Order: sequence, then structure tokens, then C-alpha cells
Amino acid sequence: MDNSINFKGTFLIHKPSVEVKQALSSAIGKKKHIFNNFINPNDTLYVVRDSADKKIAETIKNLSDVQFEYYPNLSTKSGFETKNLNKAIQIIQNYKGEIISTTDKLLAKIKKPVKFSKTYINKIHDKNIKAIEKEASVKFNDNELIKGVDTQSGVYTIKAPVKDSNGHPEKRTILRVSPPGRFGICYAEYIPLSAKEDTRRIAINRNGKKIFEYINEKSDTTSETISKEKNVPSVFENNFQAAKKYYKEQMNKKLDTKA
Repeated sequence: MDNSINFKGTFLIHKPSVEVKQALSSAIGKKKHIFNNFINPNDTLYVVRDSADKKIAETIKNLSDVQFEYYPNLSTKSGFETKNLNKAIQIIQNYKGEIISTTDKLLAKIKKPVKFSKTYINKIHDKNIKAIEKEASVKFNDNELIKGVDTQSGVYTIKAPVKDSNGHPEKRTILRVSPPGRFGICYAEYIPLSAKEDTRRIAINRNGKKIFEYINEKSDTTSETISKEKNVPSVFENNFQAAKKYYKEQMNKKLDTKA
């Protein structure tokens, strides 16, 4: 049975009072998941729908002296499971993305729209490529490689000229990177030409930093990863397609505005 919860957005509230808990409960509504005594006694972790982020931000603003941390890049797609406190703690401790702890920055983050344009997408992918090169210890500077962004989908691809089993020339995709999704995260898949190398699937934030990697569950627990799913390719592909869908929605809004 899959116990994953279908919410987005993560808030860690430090020692919330009864008043704060009641206010947050009202803001979140019935659709919520809570980890009590999270790492420290009396701290509470809230995982919520993205639609509740703004309500929580406004609630925190109207309450006094609320100490919190907001993780804009974490969601259930990062590996949270219902009632699995230890896994939730592991996700937070391994997290390398942006953390917001002031009300002003929180409100700015929630309200800040992603500006989609060809220039914006190109700049984002420039950072993505550097991140992949660093993580995979590879360089994509070969002149024979075919590179480019499909402006209709926002997907960046790199293809390498190779020969198929019959000796016929073909172009094989060795890298594809999604456009930024709802939370500004891009999903990159590097498929090496050599069968001896593993495929790498990485989530990258808008600053060009790896925030987690999709790795199958292993007995070795030293791997620095946030998302550990049994069916990694399927989970990754769902996130990839969701980012493409969000990109298309945002680009269509731009076209509607211009019309």
C-alpha cells in the first residue's frame, strides 16, 4: 500500500502554542498531514497542499513571534510517507535547497510569480547544464552534440550522433531537462552512452543547485539523497511531465494576455 500523502509545501513550526496550532489548523483545513515532536520536542512539521501555502503565510504574519522554517522545494514527491516520522526527519536533514525563516521573505516567495519567457528558460537551462556537468563529472562541449531548447515544451535536450546495431547513423538523447515546474524545480535525466555508467536523475532548483536525486532504495544508507522511491523512473517521469504541463500553462497565459 502506498502511504504517500498528496500535499505540497512544507513548514516546520518551532514550539507552536495552542493558539498557533488552532490558527494553522483553520488555515490548512481538513486536508493536512502533521508530524508532531519533529526532531525537537514540541516542534511540528506541516506538509500541506500548495493552495494552503498562502493561507499559512498570512496566518503566520498575523500571529506574534512564530518561529518557523519554510521549505519551498519539498513536497510528497520528495519521499514523505504517512506516519513515517523517521523518513520525514531524513528528508529534512538531507535537504540542500532554499529555506525561508522570515515572514517578509515567506510572503514574497508565496506571491512571487515565475516569469516565463525564452530568455528566462535559456538562463535557467544554462544553470542546469552546469549542475549536471558537476554532478556527473561530464562536459557537454563536443561540437558534434546537438543541443537546444524546444520552446513549445520548454525541454532542453542534448543528442549524440551514434550508430545503431545495424551500423546506421542515429541521434541518441543523452540529456533531457524539463522546464521549471510550479515550485521552480527542473528535472534532469542524463543517459550515458556507455552501458557501464548509470543513468542519473536529478532535481535542480532555479539557482542551479541539486536539491535531491532519484535513487533506488539500497542497503547502503550513506547515499546523499532525499527521494528514494521503489519505481524511480516512473516517479521522475511524472514530475518531468508535470513541469512541462505547468510551463505550457504559463506560456498560454502569456499568449492570452497579449491577445
